[in-house]
This record gives sequence, C-alpha cells and structure tokens, in this order.
Amino acid sequence: MVDDSAVKITRCQFLKVNISNGEVQILTHQNSSMLNSFSIANGLINVPHGHYELKKEEKVKVYLL
Repeated sequence: MVDDSAVKITRCQFLKVNISNGEVQILTHQNSSMLNSFSIANGLINVPHGHYELKKEEKVKVYLL
C-alpha cells in the first residue's frame, strides 16, 4: 500500500487500484457509476468484512485486471 486508507462501509468489498512498481494505490471514485476509475484501474483488492483500515506498507492480495 502506498498510503493509509480507511474503508467507510462495513461489508466485504472490492476496491479499484492502480499497481505501479509493486506498489498499490487505491483509486478515488469507487462508486460503480464512476466509470473513469474503471478505465485506469489495473487491479482490485478485496477488503473482507470487519477489516476497515489498510495501513501504508501493509501487504494486500491484488486481483489483476
């Protein structure tokens, strides 16, 4: 993870990310209606139910698109 990130809802979700040089950055505009973030995402991360914060340098599993 490049930056700390807090997930605002408490259900399991997939977040759009951009992976560059082995670093993962969560993209803004995660709503399904925000198609621009889909066009620049090259991966997804799964935030399981009950996990609300992702810390910088934390390892995450990425699903490549």
